[in-house]
Amino acid sequence: MLSRSVSSATRTRRAPAAARRALAAAGRRPTRSAAALYLVLAIAFVAPSLLPGQSLSASDYLWSAAPWTAAKPAGVSGLGSNYEQADAVLQFQPFLQYARAHVPDVPLWNPHQMGGRPFVANSQSALFSPFSWPALVLPFWWSLGVVGVLKLFCAALGAHLLARALGMGVPGRLLAGLVYGFGLYFVAWLSWPLSSVWAWLPWLLLCVHAVVHRRGAPPVAALALVVALQFLGGHPESSFHVLAAGSFFALLALSRAAPGTRGRAIGRLAAGLVAGSALAAVALLPFLELLSLSGDLGNREGRTGGSLAPSTLIACFMPEYWGRPSQVQTLAFSFAKAYYAGALPLMLAIWAVVARRSRERVAIAAGGAVAIAVVVGLPGIFQLVTAVPGFDHAYNQRLIIVGLLALALLAGWGLEDLPAGGRPARALLAGAAALWLLPIVVVVVRLDAGAAVALLWSRSRVTGTAFAALALALVVADLFRAGVGLNPAIPVEHAEQPVTPALARLQAARPARFVGLAPEVGVQALPPNVAMRYGLYDARGYDFPIERRYNRLWRRSIGKS
Repeated sequence: MLSRSVSSATRTRRAPAAARRALAAAGRRPTRSAAALYLVLAIAFVAPSLLPGQSLSASDYLWSAAPWTAAKPAGVSGLGSNYEQADAVLQFQPFLQYARAHVPDVPLWNPHQMGGRPFVANSQSALFSPFSWPALVLPFWWSLGVVGVLKLFCAALGAHLLARALGMGVPGRLLAGLVYGFGLYFVAWLSWPLSSVWAWLPWLLLCVHAVVHRRGAPPVAALALVVALQFLGGHPESSFHVLAAGSFFALLALSRAAPGTRGRAIGRLAAGLVAGSALAAVALLPFLELLSLSGDLGNREGRTGGSLAPSTLIACFMPEYWGRPSQVQTLAFSFAKAYYAGALPLMLAIWAVVARRSRERVAIAAGGAVAIAVVVGLPGIFQLVTAVPGFDHAYNQRLIIVGLLALALLAGWGLEDLPAGGRPARALLAGAAALWLLPIVVVVVRLDAGAAVALLWSRSRVTGTAFAALALALVVADLFRAGVGLNPAIPVEHAEQPVTPALARLQAARPARFVGLAPEVGVQALPPNVAMRYGLYDARGYDFPIERRYNRLWRRSIGKS
């Protein structure tokens, strides 16, 4: 036994000293160190966009539309740096610019779309979300990078704190935060208000856990604040999914509470939900009023929530199976199938369930599995979940974000429970190799998967802090390689399109309205919502919910699409 300990200590000293010192420092002040690490990584992730004259935007997409095609700069090719971010370019960035022009006033009305429509009530304007505030006060194009940093940081730190509440040690917590905050699905939607809601998902579960297990007002107040913040994020459907996940997590937390305390804990949870909804009433009430006056409910009548093909799960193993939207693709809209969360975390998550089947692990694994089953339309589970009101009409494919959080937590547990060699380690290695066998059949062996297997193989030789540091470094390198570039940094002169003679002619005709119809091939001329940037009045619009009278007029006079 003594010789084995000496041998282990000798091998540990051979590991990178800097990595050991970093994790040792994190162990002394884990939360502060984790926050610093996530902030540095978030800045590094979007670093090119934070340089002077750069922007975290794909608005060079607009150079492909009239009236700017003839003036397209030499450095812009095709449909811009990432055409899949068209919604952010056409909808969310113009909303921020419109709100910015009216600060400190709160613009309740938008006269530039659909003959005029509510602004705050559409929810997607997200005027009251903290993630919108940098764009209202900082230089606009530069501020988009700051917003990206804040979302990544918030998501990663929330997952870290949730992992701590669930009893994980420092390495497991750090890994959980990395996987959730920098997993490809969260990163791919970084420019949308969806991620402004998803960033609060681990915080909501953390507050639910605290409210159930701790008495007093502070946990309830924290829950109310997080409920309000996710409502203000600007995507009601994602809020529904987040609150649904929080409700199921509450059942798990309540199962660990003493029987005599569960009634009061449920009361505290209800109080936090009601108080949070009241705090967000400034955005919720206008949205609910607009929804009641919209044609959206009627348009969705008879429709059910859809699903993606099971084959999309191959993206869990190979993030570039269909290419990259910023480079070359074989399948459009691959960002909707950006499921990748790292090779090593997937292996560790499987090990976490095999190694120790606690109630928390089984419940979280089951919750993540159900979410993924709904995403791909698994018979039985899909019909059962979509029979529930709310899920029946929702775009449930985005529930993959719940699966990503479950995987992040399981990976954290798996890292901590990984044995130092022996039969269990060899079994894990064999399972990992089998897991990657199918992708290897169809593509060249990926370096990240190979590195993960190699690291697991070395588990009996590299121990303790050194192994955890190497595992975390591998995950960072893997996720950065997969995710950096999906949110491109472009020069500001490529992000801004000038006032052309055609636009000047429309400006001179104000307040007359215009309509630009989509060509058979190419991008629609002066796409909807972009007119807001130039003070023009467009009879079209791309903004939900759609007011009922306008919905009837457009469908009767223009078309039924």
